[in-house]
Amino acid sequence: MKGRQPVHEAMSELRPEKEVMREFWLEEAKAYSERYPEDTDPLFLTLPGPAAYDVRLLIDQGLLALTESGAIAEDQQFRVVCIERNGMAVAELIQQFPGMKIIEGTVENLLAWQSQFNWPAKKDRRLFRARVVNLDLNTGLIAQSAGGLVVFPVIEVIRKLLEIHAGPQPLQWTLCLTLNGTIPWPVQVAESAQAFMRENLGRDDEFRVRATNALTKDFVERLVAANTIDFKDLDRVEQQRFLMVFVPKKIAQVVQNLGWRLVTKHNFRYGTPPNAPMAAWILEFIPAGSLISTPDAGYRKALREIFSNFTQIASDGSLGKA
Repeated sequence: MKGRQPVHEAMSELRPEKEVMREFWLEEAKAYSERYPEDTDPLFLTLPGPAAYDVRLLIDQGLLALTESGAIAEDQQFRVVCIERNGMAVAELIQQFPGMKIIEGTVENLLAWQSQFNWPAKKDRRLFRARVVNLDLNTGLIAQSAGGLVVFPVIEVIRKLLEIHAGPQPLQWTLCLTLNGTIPWPVQVAESAQAFMRENLGRDDEFRVRATNALTKDFVERLVAANTIDFKDLDRVEQQRFLMVFVPKKIAQVVQNLGWRLVTKHNFRYGTPPNAPMAAWILEFIPAGSLISTPDAGYRKALREIFSNFTQIASDGSLGKA
């Protein structure tokens, strides 16, 4: 497989919606850089692709310094960490950004998402303790069955990132997550997802009201009904909106007992035909400490905040209600 991006992929990366997303990512990096100027942990971890548009933006904005020869400055070589699965793309990145920390592989494999016993070597863990972790994925919310349970690899990756950021000293950080907005789930996964949503729709009136405003009354009634929804039959906007609620709710469940407070800062959908439908989030993780009285109180607060800044990015880059 060649490292260079196909023309249609490169064009997709330059469309207005994607440029808007990069500006939001940049704002997160800027905020942390200003708040923690003496930080020794990485500022930004990303899956850049060979074009590395987000890395270039960091350089342009002065968040990553270069030498006169164009190499990454020696004291900044761990400031940005790139993970790239394609060997040819790795070679291109090395040529473009001499001195940058580049890891070949996938974030799923590097973090061994399937096992709570396998972790990166201790010396490599700090590479994943970035203040901003940008998982800009083209895949959807893929599910797998493990021991009769439905698991989502990307959610397990986030769980491991939370544990890495928790020690030895808890580190406030932000996850920028992008997924394909289609839902190709089989029946078992659909049933599990629907039951997960039904739990709070049935017992939390405020969550149900907010979900109804975001998803429509008819859709919420279908979610709480006994019949299993075939998510593949929903139109693309319905699938995107469902993921906009489901994904941060799933992450809120993960953080509930891990000592974090989750804040959904931004919740996006974008992509009009012929482009793929996408869903994206900017999620802040704050060490909870004494901020929350009980895990359940933190979970309910996180659920309410899912619907803040529920936004559509139009094809011209303008922002509107999702």
